[in-house]
Amino acid sequence: MQTRKDKRFDNRSKETFKKDIHFGTAVESHWWAKLLVEAERCNGFGFNNHFSNGCGNDGRYLKTGTNTGGADYWAEGWVFDQSFAHGIEVKWVSSPGRITLKKADVECYLKEGSGLFIIQNISSDANLRKPKDHDIKKYLSRLDKACADGKIIWSLMLANNFACMMDEFTDYRPIKYMGNKQGVVIQDDDWIRYASVSGVFFK
Repeated sequence: MQTRKDKRFDNRSKETFKKDIHFGTAVESHWWAKLLVEAERCNGFGFNNHFSNGCGNDGRYLKTGTNTGGADYWAEGWVFDQSFAHGIEVKWVSSPGRITLKKADVECYLKEGSGLFIIQNISSDANLRKPKDHDIKKYLSRLDKACADGKIIWSLMLANNFACMMDEFTDYRPIKYMGNKQGVVIQDDDWIRYASVSGVFFK
């Protein structure tokens, strides 16, 4: 009897999926640590409290049927004169031009009232796509160098701004590179308008 393929795998094998989860979690943890440094040194925003919120944030494989919804972190803090206390999802975008959000994820973030922490490669000549060998140590070194060269920006989008953005962008369609799951593509000039605070990482 043929076993139904887990929908989370998209077009990947189970082993590749497990490697991707471990790799992606390590990258997101790296970005979150960098944001905490920015929060300490910047005048525009800060955290009063923060902790890991999502399940599987240690990068381990979770069996089929486990509820993996929910933002990666919970944070309480402020951006300029606005205070907040809600979940924050880490979104690493390895190439410039656009961000892509899965419909199921968007619905989850809106339901729980979460925001986004978006980190994006803004250089067309910097290839920062996930390496096939999954060598996380070398990859993180490449990311740090790209940050030092000013090729990566970060943006924190609070929950109210995220909700407003998703009210505007509702053109969901099957996304081939996401296993034909329903998603929405938002161009850089559009989503950046909803960022609560943005910057480059401290060198």
